[in-house]
Amino acid sequence: MSRHAAFIDESGNHDLSTEKEGASRYFLVLAVVVEVESLPVLITAVTSIRNEFFGPGEMKSSRVKEDRRVRIMNALAPLPFRFYAVAVDKARIHRDSVLAYKTSFIKFANGRLYNALFQNLTDLTVDADGHGGAEFIESFKKYLQTAHTTDLFSGPRVEVVDRRNEVLVQLADFFVGTAAKIYENKASAQPRRHVILPVPLGCNYF
Repeated sequence: MSRHAAFIDESGNHDLSTEKEGASRYFLVLAVVVEVESLPVLITAVTSIRNEFFGPGEMKSSRVKEDRRVRIMNALAPLPFRFYAVAVDKARIHRDSVLAYKTSFIKFANGRLYNALFQNLTDLTVDADGHGGAEFIESFKKYLQTAHTTDLFSGPRVEVVDRRNEVLVQLADFFVGTAAKIYENKASAQPRRHVILPVPLGCNYF
């Protein structure tokens, strides 16, 4: 059975007051999933695409205008990876619920994603962008060990990494940022060239 690696990033914020300036309507978390044996090919290809479109710097979705985004998506689509995403509509969450607290909200949204990954993919390792500071990261790793252990002998193997040093977490950033533009209705309604997407493993919506 194939071993897999997942690379995870987020888009949006936890604030349930979506009417505030700068607050997102949705919070999304997305995992790029790849078979371990395909990692060298994928890393080389994504690095080449990053260098072509971004130069030597970080590949970030927030810096990309729509026409260039289409070209990048079409360059990335044939590569050997899939993705899984969770989207949370914050307007549907009661403001007096426990999810109004940042730690609880982040654990809920990420927990949904991790649960799907660990239930459907065996022998999985995860690299995730280090949101939230050191204290939150340690709390979240302990939560994963408690809530998402797959059997009596092994638990989830999760590493928190610096996105600037991990090109496949940057790939997750690009895809989750692109998905957020669609959910937040920030993508142009004008006809565009056809965009080819990799086959998703799935998407949950709440």
